[in-house]
Parts: sequence; structure tokens; C-alpha cells
Amino acid sequence: IVDILENDNMSLIRESSGLFFSVLDTGLNTSEEAFSSGALEKIYKLPGVGKPVATVMGASERHMVIMLNVMRAATFDAFYEANPNATKDELKSMAHYINTASGRGDLYALEGAAQALSAFFFSPRFAMSRFAVVPEAVTKVYKGKVKGEEAIVADEIAKQWGALAVTTSIVYGLALLAGAEGGDDPEEADFGQLIFGNTRVDIFAGMGPAARLVSKFADAGIKRISGEE
Repeated sequence: IVDILENDNMSLIRESSGLFFSVLDTGLNTSEEAFSSGALEKIYKLPGVGKPVATVMGASERHMVIMLNVMRAATFDAFYEANPNATKDELKSMAHYINTASGRGDLYALEGAAQALSAFFFSPRFAMSRFAVVPEAVTKVYKGKVKGEEAIVADEIAKQWGALAVTTSIVYGLALLAGAEGGDDPEEADFGQLIFGNTRVDIFAGMGPAARLVSKFADAGIKRISGEE
């Protein structure tokens, strides 16, 4: 599958646009962060347990890498097919958004310290992407709708978020009708989740913690302004 993606008729367009494709066992710069760990490398070398763990983790890594690469390629290719006259800047803009949305956030000034950051934080680029994807989407839609820049990128992103909003509303609505509760207190760990008795269901693909943190700051600010704190 990886060979096909790297050698089909869209491969050069994806590469020149900056679409990120992860590869196996090459460190944090070109692999998925969850599997780039010095601790895991030490476990792999332990007698007796190293080989079985390496086998299981290797299979899991291949699955994750291939799934994300296929998803990124499919999303970018669909955009290109729908907009064959897109400019290079528009293709680069869309590729960057796809990278961010699929967990490959920019570290900016800390880019060179990715390996060091991974020693203290789990998947720093993924964590950054969860905070960055909404502002990036809003910025691109604003540029397209208000300034008239990269309009086709703005249309595509607006369509995606619109579909997400409708789908989420339907899922939550049906769940509430089925007797679930919705976590609405940002001070609680189940904020934004569906609550079925002792079971919690999070449908936000890693966005929940970032949304909860932002909501906690917003809630604290409102309470402070209103004099409740």
C-alpha cells in the first residue's frame, strides 16, 4: 500500500504540496510519534519479552502508519479531483490543513527539539495539532470568505466542519433520547462526553482534552468577571 501511494500518478503532487507521509522506524521527524520512543527501544532488547513486544508493536505501528497515510492521501486526492485547477498555494494550504487535522501539528520554534520534547510529553505534535486545528480552520475559512483568498480551500473546510457539526448533533441527540447524559462541567473529566451510567463515550477523536482546557479557562474568566470567584 505504501509503495502504491509513493509511486502513483498523484505522488509528486502530494509531495510538492507538502502532504506528510509517515514511514516506519525512522524517528520523530518522519514517523508517527506514538511509536517513536527510546523506552520502547530498550524494552525490545530485553531478553524473553523484547521480541514478543516488538512483534505486537511493529504490527500496530504498520497499521497506524498505513491507515493515516491512506486517509491523508484520500482526503488530498479528493480535494484535487474536485478542484483540478487549484493553484500550488491552494494545494499547499490544503495539505497543511490535512496534516494538522490528522495529528501532525507544527512545533514552530521548537521543531528542532521534537525528540527532546517526546521525553516529557506524549506525542507533542499530536497534542499541538489538537489545539491548532480549529484556529487553522477558522483562519482559512475567514481568508476565503472575507478576503477572497484560497476560496476553494475555505469551501472544502467549511463543508467538512458543517458535516461534522450535523453528524455530532445527530449522534448526541439520539444518545440523549436513549437516556444518556452529556458532560457539561469543564471541571469534570467527562466534559463533552456521553454518559451512560458508569460508561463514558468520547466521539471527538482526541479533541476533548483541548476543548476541556479551553472551556476551563473560559469558565474561570466568566466567573471572575461576574464576581462568582
